[in-house]
Amino acid sequence: RIRAALVEALELETPGSVALGVSLLPGLLAEELLRRTPQRLTRVLFTSSGTEANEAAFKLGRAATGRSRVLSTEQGFHGLTLGSLSAAGDRHFTERFGPLLPGFDQVSFGDLDALEAALRREDVALFIVEPVQGHGVYLPPPGYLTQAQEICRRYGTLFAVDEVQTGFGRTGKMFAFEHWGLEPDLVTVAKSLSGGYVPVRGTADELDRLAETLNGMLVRLESTMVQLRRFTADAAHELRTPLTVLKGGIEVALRAERSGDEYRSVLASSLEEVERVSRLAEDLLLLSRLTAGVEGERTRVDLEPIVLEVFDLGSRLARETGVSLRLAGAEPAAVIGQPRSLWRALMNLVDNAVKYTPAGGKVELTLTRRDGRAELSVQDTGPGIDPAQLGRIFQPFVRLDDARARVQGGAGLGLAIARSIVVAHGGVLDVESTPGAGSRFIIRLPLAPEPA
Repeated sequence: RIRAALVEALELETPGSVALGVSLLPGLLAEELLRRTPQRLTRVLFTSSGTEANEAAFKLGRAATGRSRVLSTEQGFHGLTLGSLSAAGDRHFTERFGPLLPGFDQVSFGDLDALEAALRREDVALFIVEPVQGHGVYLPPPGYLTQAQEICRRYGTLFAVDEVQTGFGRTGKMFAFEHWGLEPDLVTVAKSLSGGYVPVRGTADELDRLAETLNGMLVRLESTMVQLRRFTADAAHELRTPLTVLKGGIEVALRAERSGDEYRSVLASSLEEVERVSRLAEDLLLLSRLTAGVEGERTRVDLEPIVLEVFDLGSRLARETGVSLRLAGAEPAAVIGQPRSLWRALMNLVDNAVKYTPAGGKVELTLTRRDGRAELSVQDTGPGIDPAQLGRIFQPFVRLDDARARVQGGAGLGLAIARSIVVAHGGVLDVESTPGAGSRFIIRLPLAPEPA
């Protein structure tokens, strides 16, 4: 229902500029709020927070009655802006921020005689009270709120209920004042506490647990949407670079007549950029499928042949850059999975190690069995990784040496793909690194059961 309401609101396409009057959506919300409150309440004023709502109540009370004093209770808490602090009765909140505003006084919560004595002068604009006192959980004595409302009516003082912490179902009813059948003159509320999504009432029952579950889900959803927006922006940036180079080369070639060799050079350069876009598109598709949990058929996979194939291809890549690739050991080990995906994960690690190891350096590949898992290790003598950056290297499009990665054609997807493949196979991909001394990437996969 929440998603449907959000979609409906977005489809209205209401103006996003500063509103000079009442726009449609706030008007509809005000109408719904008034339907759920006593008939005595006929207007809604929207503010930005609970404390601002209370500030507005103080001003409205003074404007409506022509009186200046505001009365509250000694255990009350109404927010942290100056006016709300002035209405707070607890020195814990106010002692560092004096002098507070004049015209604010407090009486003891539950003391009807003190309340009537304070109102008898008929100079109090409004009496503001929380149905359940916010600093600590203090319930009102029987009959207190009902009689406090009657006393306010008797002396022409507005009766205001602060529902910032108790409203919207947190006590089992839409508003806490409904438990006592009150009809306040002013009610202040806030949609949530501390930026939350679904109000948690603090009763630890099934509704609270449901609210906590929904809040967790919404936090994860928000995080996913942020990651999706970042991923989309990064992908667009990576695609724009080769397309710009491709477009520029073709435009230059078409400006004047060229020789056959010049055209061939432009076409060769264009082909390189097309291949780069094609590789990037394939990587994005693979990463998308892995993230979405799209799986193919899985079988028993012997890792030793995969290691040998990666070692053979990696050795050729290493010779071209002056790096030595060594196979330190390959114990027989089998896992359940997809052979091609596992080859891709290991090849990405070896390719990454070769790229970032300077000429004359070494890369070592190892396959071992340990504690019921197969361990594939790729260790290099490259520059290592700053400890502060270790948490970022598996994110898509992250390149710690951006300029060098671009020259070598990397888009920053290799480690993200490798980790997604390993996780999809029930394993983990860890990294150990010392700046200036190299890095070690370890794939740990659960061993397949021995055949019967």
